[in-house]
Amino acid sequence: MKILLVDIDDQIEVILNVLTSISDKHEAFYCRNLDCGIKEYTENDIDIVIIDPTQIFGRKTLDYILKKNPKQKVITISDHLGHTEPKGCDYCQKNYNKVRLLKPIDTHELLGYLKEFHSEKCSFKNKFNSPDGLISIMDKITKDMPLCSYDKLNNIVKFDCMNSDYYNFLFLLKEKKVKFVIDENTVKLIESI
Repeated sequence: MKILLVDIDDQIEVILNVLTSISDKHEAFYCRNLDCGIKEYTENDIDIVIIDPTQIFGRKTLDYILKKNPKQKVITISDHLGHTEPKGCDYCQKNYNKVRLLKPIDTHELLGYLKEFHSEKCSFKNKFNSPDGLISIMDKITKDMPLCSYDKLNNIVKFDCMNSDYYNFLFLLKEKKVKFVIDENTVKLIESI
């Protein structure tokens, strides 16, 4: 299996080493810029692309790849939940062959995708559109907010101060129609019934 990795994150090099060490059936090409990504994709019969489209060169590389082959198997990776197909998971599943991983990458999840790639099994499908789904991945949402803590047992997010993370978090909850109650810097999430 030929895999194209396109990112500048050092974790990709770790993934590259894991892929090549677990099986001699994996041939991986690692690119840190647009020219390399296009060159390796054009010159090799790539089975799966692993790419961070939040980087400008990653987005341009992905656009090039999808113009060449809209059904190319793609694993998009990013370090935040905000990056998703703007038209939603159903659009992505219908028109593309993409699944998603969040950084830091869970190698077991990645290996599962490589072993049996199916876009309808994307672990984040519909979690962004459902209040319960969003709550189920709240620990991943709050991991990038250094001044907050998440009590998973009680569904409480506590902020040390009312900063931009706090307001962005409230906006995300309102946008996704997650019910919540605020008490000072504490947000109690209410799962929908």
